[in-house]
Amino acid sequence: MDMAKRNFSDIVRRSGEVLKVSESGQDVLLQRRDGADLMLVEAKREEGIRDSLRTAASLLLAGLEGDAARKALTAKAPGTLPWLRLLPVEWHAQFLREFAETAQAAVDTGAFGALGQLERSWNVTARLYAEPAMREWLLEPIEINPEYGHHRLRERKNLSGQRQPKATASARPGKPGRRRLGSQAQPA
Repeated sequence: MDMAKRNFSDIVRRSGEVLKVSESGQDVLLQRRDGADLMLVEAKREEGIRDSLRTAASLLLAGLEGDAARKALTAKAPGTLPWLRLLPVEWHAQFLREFAETAQAAVDTGAFGALGQLERSWNVTARLYAEPAMREWLLEPIEINPEYGHHRLRERKNLSGQRQPKATASARPGKPGRRRLGSQAQPA
């Protein structure tokens, strides 16, 4: 379905015209110059979309419970989301589970940004994983220190092969976990 586009000011100047378009079942994108665009959608349609997303997420989670269904879903997922091919196959089921759980939470809370953020995070991980130097860095063990956060167990080489300054944590009061590089490091 195509989306009608109107200037935000049209909702004030030509509200009858904008409402006719919306009442015909078409979504209306209200474009703003000084802010984020807004959508004008019938409430019943939006409720149907949310209910459908909740149902789809529940079905996906149920499908991930059985071995045969999980294998089938993880085998088909890269056909829908080609970037999954860049990740190890054993990570596909984890992505699907996290996506379904986050979709359910998004419907319950209305925080749909979390769902988009989850997919973007996995997508970026896939792109980084596809680069050999970045894959090595991603898979490198880290040490977790509750006082200072975490750091790599060895210095990371940048893509040109030169060593980068070792990350050190600042021990200044009131700034736990703040990290600085090399010559910028504060003495403890």
